[in-house]
Amino acid sequence: MLTSKFEGLDIKKSRVHEYMKNECNLAFKQTTLWSEARMSSSTIKKRYNWVV
Repeated sequence: MLTSKFEGLDIKKSRVHEYMKNECNLAFKQTTLWSEARMSSSTIKKRYNWVV
């Protein structure tokens, strides 16, 4: 929608990120993908037994 209102506007993703971080005080966290096996009940039990 914004790009249709501002045709020819060319801005880099890094500039938008910098503006949101510095001017809007927003923090971005990087996501981490985990396998399904990591959260399976058998894996959780094995971890629990290892700690105890």
